[in-house]
Amino acid sequence: MAGAVPVVFGAIFLLLYMLFGSVPETLALILPCVYALTGGLVLQYAMGFNFSVAVMSAAIASSGSTKPMTSASGISVRMRACNRPR
Repeated sequence: MAGAVPVVFGAIFLLLYMLFGSVPETLALILPCVYALTGGLVLQYAMGFNFSVAVMSAAIASSGSTKPMTSASGISVRMRACNRPR
């Protein structure tokens, strides 16, 4: 699993970059997901819960719900509106 996570995030980064064509927009979408997963795992460790298959699948499912495509589109539209020439 330790090797699969960076590969998956790399693939997601590549797909988002192909979609938006901008590194800042891609980072604005992928970094909150990474922080959410890290915070959840640190809290789980701090509270003394065991790492099990059920817990890891819940972490994966919750990371999927942190970045729905509607928020990705909204961030992209706002970033493009702020950067357009006047």
